[in-house]
Amino acid sequence: MKPDIDKSRIEALVNLLQDDNLKVASLAMEQILNLGSYAQQIVDEYTNSSNARLRRRIHQLNEVLNRRNSRQRFLEALNNEKIGLWEGILEINKVHNPDFTASAISDEISTIVNNMALQKKDPSIAEIADFMREQGFTVPEEDILDTELYLPDCVVSFKYGAAVLLCALTYEVGSHVNWQPSIALHEGRFCLTDEGNLVLDPADNWSVKRSSKGDALNRCGKREVWLGILSQLFLVSMMEGDLHEVYNWGNILAALEGKSIERFPYPLGEATD
Repeated sequence: MKPDIDKSRIEALVNLLQDDNLKVASLAMEQILNLGSYAQQIVDEYTNSSNARLRRRIHQLNEVLNRRNSRQRFLEALNNEKIGLWEGILEINKVHNPDFTASAISDEISTIVNNMALQKKDPSIAEIADFMREQGFTVPEEDILDTELYLPDCVVSFKYGAAVLLCALTYEVGSHVNWQPSIALHEGRFCLTDEGNLVLDPADNWSVKRSSKGDALNRCGKREVWLGILSQLFLVSMMEGDLHEVYNWGNILAALEGKSIERFPYPLGEATD
């Protein structure tokens, strides 16, 4: 420990982590997490403790710190406009699971790209739709709230996901074969559209239709796509009553809007009006 930290306080908190009472241990975890950079030092020092209970709770602390660090890196990258659409979605996956790495699905993405490139070098929107349908990618027929529908590792592996994820995946794959669509909201659903206002709808079995002048077709930037994914992850965590995930996604959504989560109502923040 650095000399300016109260060692007796650290020892007391570490002892409380071993308490039989989970509430007591949780309060100790909260106090340690509030120590800033010292929290990681404590984790590093006790991660291989011979005490099984302490070791388990130190690992829990480490998971929280990893998720916090992933969240911070994601927000910094967004604010600096350093990452593209798909890279941002991969970062969202990493916020959910700090052990996730892009390399985990890179081979599967490469296979999809290579399969598409073998068929067409300059595909039309209809050919893209046919290809994704033939690959077996589908959107749930019912409105299902499930975290896995919004995480690329699950969507790529199971070929089953929310329309916004399949639009982003198709956008990424298309970028490797010289196809440059836009992601848009069309009649309240995420779709892909080209310069000719043809609309590819993954939720309608990859149908392609021409958008009429009266149709509401709102093209989305990468930030809007990320917000669409994050808001759904937030909603899922609310429905499941998972306060850790509610705080995790709520924190990111608040930061993206330039606000502090402390200004949100309980249980996220302290606002009373």
